[in-house]
Amino acid sequence: MIVEMKNRLYTKRSYPCFYQGQWMDSLLELRYILSIEKTHAWQRDNLQIYFPTNNTKECIEAELRKYTPDFLIRNYRTGEAKLVEIKPQNFNNKRQLVRRKKIAESFIRYFGYDWTFEIIFSDQIFLSQEAEEKYRQLIVDFTYGRHCLSPIPLSQQASYIRFIREGILSTEWNR
Repeated sequence: MIVEMKNRLYTKRSYPCFYQGQWMDSLLELRYILSIEKTHAWQRDNLQIYFPTNNTKECIEAELRKYTPDFLIRNYRTGEAKLVEIKPQNFNNKRQLVRRKKIAESFIRYFGYDWTFEIIFSDQIFLSQEAEEKYRQLIVDFTYGRHCLSPIPLSQQASYIRFIREGILSTEWNR
């Protein structure tokens, strides 16, 4: 099935899914998280970046738009943090990707974050055998209406969020 939506061409339908207390827009996003969750902390929610639609310096006078990257991740070992945009390999709107990169990098510079911005395509996502088995089980769970939730998802713990955003480890959180 081919679906075209505002300069986007996808060959498969995108299925939203719920994992670790957060909604993913697609199974591709779930695959990405499963590929990094042992090595990275991650956040999906509350990543909106607001930017003016014109070159007006006064944001009060400018009309604002919103861009929401897919994830903010931080490596447990190195502390390296990235804002990540996930796209299928056949995504063909280079202009949109250049614009998103510019917006994200401007946001990072403005607030002085230690983050970088990266676009990950589907052919760059590799699952270990363990992660692949987990992915397949999650698909079965989603199909039958079961969600894989932890009692208090890591993604909702304040100390976990602080680590992702600022790189500060707290004694109250142990992964």
